[in-house]
Amino acid sequence: MSPGSVVVALFVLFVVAAEDTLDEETEVFSLSCGTGIAKFSIPKNVKIEKFRIQDIRRILTQLETAKSFLKAKEGELYNLYQDVISTPSNFEYSWLPEDSLQWFREKVQCLGKNQKVKMILPLLYTSLQNYSATFNAMKETNEHQPHEELITNINLWLRAVLCEVEFAIININMMIPKWKPLNHDALAGWFKIPHETLLKEWGVHERYSKFLQDWSYILRDVMRKKNSKRCTQSGKKDPSLSFVNPTSASSDSDDFRYETEDVSRKEA
Repeated sequence: MSPGSVVVALFVLFVVAAEDTLDEETEVFSLSCGTGIAKFSIPKNVKIEKFRIQDIRRILTQLETAKSFLKAKEGELYNLYQDVISTPSNFEYSWLPEDSLQWFREKVQCLGKNQKVKMILPLLYTSLQNYSATFNAMKETNEHQPHEELITNINLWLRAVLCEVEFAIININMMIPKWKPLNHDALAGWFKIPHETLLKEWGVHERYSKFLQDWSYILRDVMRKKNSKRCTQSGKKDPSLSFVNPTSASSDSDDFRYETEDVSRKEA
């Protein structure tokens, strides 16, 4: 067994063992590292440490593994969704991040390395949480065994990425972002509408594939020794390369959010 296989096996055993200790109301997908290392509290006014390149490299390695798994399952995805792949749709997925790469290029790419990391890690963390919750709803509302098994495995590799992000955030003494939960029942009900389930699921898979590609680029950029040539010597982006309508890569006006106060945690 290769070292990588050992790590994955240990991760799976850790998560499964932790899930067995959770009460019924606990949202399992929100605990990326089993019971979660986010329980460790960071005192206020603690200095944000410089990020370690190996932390970003571990995230990238795990993300590339998730991307490779998805690519290996392209044939299976096609067989499961071939009836809807070419069907036009206008479903909204406002709770899922979109155009992450454009957001990065417009807002983050020309910052210093530590500033980049402080901006991308919380966003990546909450974005992965939303995808994990979505896959969880898809799995629980799907009555077809092949679909459920594939979605379960996709979500498992996603959570491995999420766990690495969580460790990286804590390693630099940042607060773990307080995730704003999705309304699971409403989301599951949305996927369960007759004649729409497969088309909606396919839309999620398409967005997730692009999400992984975008973040692969973003993480590789952060690991570069020098900023992109798009940036001027002053650290600002060349105006001639500016994007139009940059995205915030998040949305607070979602149909599937719980009606609660904003629980986003500010940086200590």
